[in-house]
Amino acid sequence: MAVNLKSQVEQYSGVSASAEGLPRDLTSTRLGQLFTADWKTKLLLAGKCYRVTSATFTADADMSLALGGAATIENLETPQICCGVDEGYFLIPMEVDLSVESLADAANDHVHMLVIADRTQTVPTSVTGITEVPVNMLDGAPNFPGMAYSAISVDITDPVMSELLQFRTVYALGTTVCNLTANLHYEPKTPSILKGPCSIYAFWGGTIATLGAATMVVAAVPIAWMEN
Repeated sequence: MAVNLKSQVEQYSGVSASAEGLPRDLTSTRLGQLFTADWKTKLLLAGKCYRVTSATFTADADMSLALGGAATIENLETPQICCGVDEGYFLIPMEVDLSVESLADAANDHVHMLVIADRTQTVPTSVTGITEVPVNMLDGAPNFPGMAYSAISVDITDPVMSELLQFRTVYALGTTVCNLTANLHYEPKTPSILKGPCSIYAFWGGTIATLGAATMVVAAVPIAWMEN
């Protein structure tokens, strides 16, 4: 006897999580193909992935880069880009890209870049800097359920470096004046899953004033999706 198997169409907004030990129906695309995807694609299609950027670019103008740290050194209290969530959400760092430049003119001139996670608190609500609106990477999906800023210029409440996610230092060679450039790319295969309140910060700075631009991709997932 022939058996007619059916699967539920669950490709976009219907993506959800079940408790451990419960059976799940197979899912399909709207055209009927069996739908499978890695966890990142699932979160993206569920509208839970967001991109935050630092630096601006307008018509008929040069790109405006953000000054790092306290003019030169990187400073824990003046991050260049950050985002955070309160209780009720997990925050997952998926990808961070930093690109910086500094006019080096002496031996051992250098730039530092680092990305950290704070597992103890979200970012402050009152900040002297640029309030960013993270872009949901699924057009039309809900707004980011937290806060994000870039180019912070006045010290904020001390972030806690609960976890160093990525770090890079680049030194100039020789003593001739040169434009020192550096990049940092963070894209973990197995990322930390931070429980709100929590936050992610990126910094750059150096022996000479350092300018840069950044993008940060995170997932903000309701705790109910991951906890029974």
